[in-house]
Amino acid sequence: MGEKWKIDKIDTSDVARAFAKELKEEPKTYFLQGKWGSGKTEYLKEVEKATGKNLKFVYFKLWEPKNKASFGQKLYESIFPNSYWVKTAVYAFLIIIAVVAATTVSTYTIAPSIASSRKITVILVLSTLITTLITFYQNKFFDINRFLLWIDKAVLKRKKRPSVLIVDDFDRLDIETQEELYLFFNQIKGKIRIIFVGDWNKIANNDSGYLNKIIDRQIGLPIQLQSENIAKMVNDKIKEKIEYLDNPNITFASYKYTRDFDFTDIAELFEKEKKTPRDANKYLSYVKNQLISRKKLDKIIINQELYIIYLYLFKSEKYDMLLSNYKEIIANPEIISQNNRIDVLIKRILITPQLSEFSGMSFEKIPTIYFIDDIATNHYIAELKEFSKDESKLVKLFNYENSESSREFGYFLEDNKNEPFLQDYSIMAKAAIESTASSSYRGPNNLLREVLQRRVAQLYDEKSNSDEDEYKYIILQFEKVFNEIQVKQKQKISSGNKLHIFRTLIERSNFEKFTYDSYAQTYFKDLVRNTEEEQNFGQNKFDYEALIYELGFNYKHIVYYKVYQQVFPSISSKVKIIENLNDVNYACFWGIYLEHPIEFASHVKIGDLSQFEKLNFMYKGKEYYKHVYKRCRSVIENGSLEI
Repeated sequence: MGEKWKIDKIDTSDVARAFAKELKEEPKTYFLQGKWGSGKTEYLKEVEKATGKNLKFVYFKLWEPKNKASFGQKLYESIFPNSYWVKTAVYAFLIIIAVVAATTVSTYTIAPSIASSRKITVILVLSTLITTLITFYQNKFFDINRFLLWIDKAVLKRKKRPSVLIVDDFDRLDIETQEELYLFFNQIKGKIRIIFVGDWNKIANNDSGYLNKIIDRQIGLPIQLQSENIAKMVNDKIKEKIEYLDNPNITFASYKYTRDFDFTDIAELFEKEKKTPRDANKYLSYVKNQLISRKKLDKIIINQELYIIYLYLFKSEKYDMLLSNYKEIIANPEIISQNNRIDVLIKRILITPQLSEFSGMSFEKIPTIYFIDDIATNHYIAELKEFSKDESKLVKLFNYENSESSREFGYFLEDNKNEPFLQDYSIMAKAAIESTASSSYRGPNNLLREVLQRRVAQLYDEKSNSDEDEYKYIILQFEKVFNEIQVKQKQKISSGNKLHIFRTLIERSNFEKFTYDSYAQTYFKDLVRNTEEEQNFGQNKFDYEALIYELGFNYKHIVYYKVYQQVFPSISSKVKIIENLNDVNYACFWGIYLEHPIEFASHVKIGDLSQFEKLNFMYKGKEYYKHVYKRCRSVIENGSLEI
């Protein structure tokens, strides 16, 4: 875990040996072409190794801004790497001698008896000589640069162990320095081996054609260092690092599928934009940081995070645009320009991905966890998978639909509905029913509804090809669960609660026939009658459901013709019972009966229920819709129920 993520050392030994052989033949001037960070220096080290002791490689770096020495001094220090420290030591030694001499002379002047005249004479001569030499050097009375250049040329041209002068990062030099180099190389061309290193397209003065005159041959980097191979190595390194990376909280088998990714699109960008080994290693360090240090592995879709990292490092303006406008882009992907490859991939990888396998939370679902340095606070996908088998955890999820965990689990079910491990909803359905039985009404719970509907679909499919009554079978299976929960909770599940659970299923058109079945109709009729016969009817949880069933609750496919002979009771005929409901039952009833709780709430807020024709009758001397509005408004303002 602690080691750095880097691409493996690239073996260029075969090509290096071939170039080394060519260098030994005769002195020539070469230009090694490659971008900054493309591995040029490492390749030359391999060439140097291949030459053995036949050639001496001198790496001449003129672009380093901290080195203010003259051209001759820099070259001399490149030929003799230790000369800088020797020169510094000698210069410091001379200064110390001069200071000691001056101190001694001053002491003799004050106290002449301390030293003999001969000693003083020696000190005076030595002091004068050193001071004069330092003065000459500082005031440049002696051209030390020319002297050093003479030594440089003599050493470079020696035949016993010929030198190879490497002029590194030539493309980063200013024009003045390049011209100074041209003058020097014009004197030694053909006499020593020279390799210019840099990016040919960036050389400041290459338009003059002078460089072409002194270069005998341009050479390229080995194919192993090209961007296509670099991209493949990045892909291989990520797979290698995460494939068997241990997660102490979860068994490997539970989450290995979340580590599959397709690097094709990003590899294409690496190749097209000529990314180098240095780029690759920087990219890999961010991949490690985001997936491991920020705990995103097994929580996100790796393809999407890898693309976010690419944007952050190499396309900062696109990353900033995405960070600032991700909500708008997710809501309306068409606002993204499709004029360039980067924008096309933003849409294809991040906004409209084709997800067919068991995977993590997508960028579209939870975008904030994908941005650089944000911590993924969501669950591991394997944890959500385990949730589907853990009844107690599921009950909590169903109770708090608007929590982050509940929404996350809903996304998980949606994204992985075709996976084999989600083909049995019996445990989840039981937890959903238990949640409903143990909690107050909180409005339509989409997660609970989805689970119950999938469970009914399973039961329906099991019996659809047989002679058995599938509707009776479904109801009996639910009754079996009701009984198990009643034993577990040691309290009865009311008939109103059962009506509430079944209504969440009937809302889906796939179960339209379910409401026409004779057994089902009789079952619902008994539940309605039992609810209305409960003691303190109107004060118990879900009592309003009996009225919802009786009055038809505005869903056209629900027609209880066998219960009410195709004629539903009117609101006015039930108004006394409705008005005896407690505040929670009252607001819940109207929220469902008048189309939808959310829409109903908006009508209550603007004070307009007059559009509902069924409420246009007089009650206690005024229009009934005004009375309904006033009471519902009071319930909402008092905080008795949030609709």
